[in-house]
Amino acid sequence: MYWMDLSGGDLTFYRDLLGWHPADDGVFTVDGQVVAGHGAAGGPGWNLHAVVDDVAATCAAVSRHGGTVVAEPGSSAVVTDPAGATFVVREGRVADLVNKPMAFSWAELCTPEFAGARSFYSAVFGWGLVDITMEMPAATVDYTVFLAGTAEAGGVMPAEGAFGPATPPYWLAYVEAADTDKLAAHTAELGGTVVVEPFDVPRIGRIALLAGRSGETFAVMQMP
Repeated sequence: MYWMDLSGGDLTFYRDLLGWHPADDGVFTVDGQVVAGHGAAGGPGWNLHAVVDDVAATCAAVSRHGGTVVAEPGSSAVVTDPAGATFVVREGRVADLVNKPMAFSWAELCTPEFAGARSFYSAVFGWGLVDITMEMPAATVDYTVFLAGTAEAGGVMPAEGAFGPATPPYWLAYVEAADTDKLAAHTAELGGTVVVEPFDVPRIGRIALLAGRSGETFAVMQMP
């Protein structure tokens, strides 16, 4: 996943929290660099996008492997995997700034169909699979990292993940934080919600689940 896009929501919240400036052409920028998008229909919610060479061919693969194409493909298309997790496939623009503080850093699928998700995304995108375990606060859980070539493209965990049961399954966008605790406190000050208080995942980082003033959720993670 290479892009996060806000449907609905309060754009000024992300300006005040993350320093993201909403531009008229549907993007957020930091120092002139694009970090995310805004203005998609529906919501409020954050959408995760996978950038592909051919949207129509990718949609055909989604259908062939048991997913659903929600609308006829153009330069982008909304699709779901076989378990119902929604994401977007698109051609073209990607973020200028990623894997830096206050920028998109990770995409994570939490699903009750863990084995099926591994097979589906590998088949549709040609992603490699790297299996690891992660020590969550409640238990150690299985986790698979998706690889696009040698680059990490995101991850998937079973339904009982970091933030509770995945009902329905969902893709979650992460923003890298310089200080997770300060960002969580600032979220509350700005009228957002700290859905899950900051916690540590050994070797991974310090994570919190937050929501904007309109209720859309996203995660933040401070690297070790």
